Amino acid sequence: MRLTLLIPILAAALPVFADEPTVRVEQLTPTLHLLSTDQGSYTTNSLAFTGGDGLLLVDTQAAADADDFGAAVAKLGHGDPEYIITTHRHVEHIGGNACFGADPVVIAHHLVPAKLTDGPAVFDAWGPEVMPDITVADSLTLFFNGERIRIVAMGGSHDDNELMVHFTGQGVVHLSSLVNGFNFPSVDDDGDALMFAPLVRRALALLPADVTVVSGHNGNGTTGDLARYTEMIDATRELVAAGLATGRSVAEMQEADLLAGWEEYEQSYVSKAEWIEYLAEALEKAATPESTPGDDPFAPVHAAWQNHGADAAVARYRDLVAAGGYDVDPLDLLVIGSKLESRNLFSDSVVYLMAYVTDQADHKYAYFGHYLLAKGHQELGDRDAAVRACRAALAAQPDFGPAEALLENLED
Repeated sequence: MRLTLLIPILAAALPVFADEPTVRVEQLTPTLHLLSTDQGSYTTNSLAFTGGDGLLLVDTQAAADADDFGAAVAKLGHGDPEYIITTHRHVEHIGGNACFGADPVVIAHHLVPAKLTDGPAVFDAWGPEVMPDITVADSLTLFFNGERIRIVAMGGSHDDNELMVHFTGQGVVHLSSLVNGFNFPSVDDDGDALMFAPLVRRALALLPADVTVVSGHNGNGTTGDLARYTEMIDATRELVAAGLATGRSVAEMQEADLLAGWEEYEQSYVSKAEWIEYLAEALEKAATPESTPGDDPFAPVHAAWQNHGADAAVARYRDLVAAGGYDVDPLDLLVIGSKLESRNLFSDSVVYLMAYVTDQADHKYAYFGHYLLAKGHQELGDRDAAVRACRAALAAQPDFGPAEALLENLED
């Protein structure tokens, strides 16, 4: 399931009103600021810690917000960061590193270097400013600005390469995407829905009761919120496990609204239906003998693209799907196309996106593929193709505001 890879791209498509700053700044303590994107129901939370030794950042937002993020950091008046701590490798947490060049010391989980050069990340072409200089396999203590900053590896739930960053003297902890504003969490291909509860309990055991908890996304809270969050995860897991035990399919549980009563946890981008799917997938995987994962399709597709172009790469991908034995996902071509579009490689991105909307015409995110295709055609100067793609997006998702706005702009 590659949904996690699309979340920042989906968020970037939502309208941001001109009178609201892209990056909102909130002072948590005299020397610690929360910097978060303002994109409606979806935010990404960074921290800026200032003092006599200089500036330290925890996460740097997405590349699309890099200029605004850099401007917000500059207003703090401490120059460029000495350190950047990356809580995990996803694009909305590392994209702003480029603002500050290669001078800051980047600290990340020990799995991050491989993650940034493997799988779909090969299409991001990350520069050296994103790569970590120091990696953490277990824990690390950093003394900076008179503060003892405890960095602990917490991978395994949302993703397998997450860090907890605890500012012990400030009474603030960044828990990465182990928490999602205390809502239903999302799970990457390398994550495990069953690991949220044990990892949150580990965090609770390591943290003081009065610490302020900064979520990777959306709202922040307390250790009391963390405890209730864990109770929700345990209770919903039991419901899904009981459903599977009686032979119910994921679709049947979703149709029956198995998690009715848990609507308050849908305040972010994961719905009850998606949380059922995450839990069922993890429970079924845990109940079956361990198998050898399929080969990654992205490396051979990337090689075909580099050597022979986008059409050859799409053909290579389709051959890999037909051959079987590969770890493929319906979102693969959409993910690649969106990454290339974010790099302004529009001629190639539209090839991947066209292949996605052709091969996955009935997929639930086909509307978004058409929308990205429309934006690509617009950038290439093909207004008629852009209009057709916008109309296809709205045929699949009639209330998708960004496509409506783009179509109106195209038809002016």
